Amino acid sequence: MRKRNKTKRIGSNQYKEVSGQTTLVEQDFLPVVTATCKAGFMTIKVSTNSSFLGAIHARDFRTSCIAYGNGTNLTTLDINMLASQGSPDYCGVLVNNRSGNSTFLLESSL
Repeated sequence: MRKRNKTKRIGSNQYKEVSGQTTLVEQDFLPVVTATCKAGFMTIKVSTNSSFLGAIHARDFRTSCIAYGNGTNLTTLDINMLASQGSPDYCGVLVNNRSGNSTFLLESSL
């Protein structure tokens, strides 16, 4: 009689039991994004629950404003908030002239 592999879900992770050994089969991608600003730069940190080999980038600015995951759980992207449109380090930052708030869109690619 052939043994069946058992699968079970604990939280957001799925595990498989084969020959008495339990291994992770599937894990949901649950990034945590934090940002800090200092001296005209925003540092964006993306922490993941597993190794990350994708990219984080400013939307529509993949060539100049991108950081690649290197297989660790933390990927960091620095954005020059003061760069003017047309400069090489411009990342699509928009400034609200009334409030002074700056915004831009961030994307992730796996």
